[in-house]
Amino acid sequence: MTSPIDWGYDKLRDRRAENQAEQKEYNNMSDHSRYDEIMMKQAQHTGRRINRQEGARNTLDKAGYDFSDLSGYDYNSAGSKKFDKQDIKFLRGQGKTKDEIKNYIGTLGADALSENVRYNKKFGGDHYVGDNDRNTKLISDFDTGRGYNKTDIKYLKSQGYTGAEIAEDMVNRADHFGGASAKFLKKQGRFDDWDTANEARRAEAKDRAQEQINKPDKPTDQPTNNPGSGMPDLSGFMTPMPGSNTNGNSNNSGSGLDLSQYMTPMNGYGSSSDSDNKKNNYYGGLDLSKYMTNY
Repeated sequence: MTSPIDWGYDKLRDRRAENQAEQKEYNNMSDHSRYDEIMMKQAQHTGRRINRQEGARNTLDKAGYDFSDLSGYDYNSAGSKKFDKQDIKFLRGQGKTKDEIKNYIGTLGADALSENVRYNKKFGGDHYVGDNDRNTKLISDFDTGRGYNKTDIKYLKSQGYTGAEIAEDMVNRADHFGGASAKFLKKQGRFDDWDTANEARRAEAKDRAQEQINKPDKPTDQPTNNPGSGMPDLSGFMTPMPGSNTNGNSNNSGSGLDLSQYMTPMNGYGSSSDSDNKKNNYYGGLDLSKYMTNY
């Protein structure tokens, strides 16, 4: 048994039929322009939104939700994953006042609010993004986030920018957007200009990425065993070792790193009581003779 609340199921059913017909039309096209591709994706997005609306409303309806306590409201009921202006419209249709809705919005964090609420001075409250006044800021400084959308366009118009200025900015730096923005550009006569500019930007980005891939690996400074290869000078860390100096250098006879404490006795030598063997260095270990320098 459902509640007397009008959940708008009939409207959702009509919208779904229209949306499915629109998607079918695009799917039957043999060739798609860039504009057609954007509009087809928009139709698919709208279809998913309708499904979310119906699912969330069914769940609330079956649970007997009566909108008396908005803390239990599911904002998927208006189709978005975040609370947006369609939720405001839907709640107003259920008899909620503007103040009640504003109070509810105040309990939500900024991450739970859609752009079209945060960019709305009336309902955004503490989460309002602030002004980007045309007289004090450049339009190019405006952060479009993931891409231009109808909320950005409406917001910029409220800040004094003309449709021509917004369209020019989209041509200059927008990389992608949805159906509403595409319709706006087409109405401004600038969609083809944007398409050409965007293709050039994509090509430049691809070339830069390929340049990074084609860059040779940086040479490594790994030491080699080749004579005269420029081994690091470790003479400052070397200590004289016992033995004769065949080169006649009595100040640093057979100098090299003293690694005796890390060496392991060879077979037949180096018992704990054999101090002579220790003095004569009859201990096995790394052969570093090629790295040693005589002075």
